[in-house]
Amino acid sequence: MPLSKWALALIRANLEELQKGNRVRLVAIGTLTDVQLDAINQERKTLAHPPIAVEVVFIGRHIYESRVVT
Repeated sequence: MPLSKWALALIRANLEELQKGNRVRLVAIGTLTDVQLDAINQERKTLAHPPIAVEVVFIGRHIYESRVVT
């Protein structure tokens, strides 16, 4: 999964804002390769789930709460 040029800064910024107790926005951090996207969507199709998009987004709340807050 290729990350965007600013992915690490966006991830860090969201985690820092969560630490302060602030709400954060969904940020685009990268894209799946064609091979990754195709494999995921083929599996989702067998489970009768809709396909996903190529863009990878990050919020960070789950990571922060499960890794930092615990």
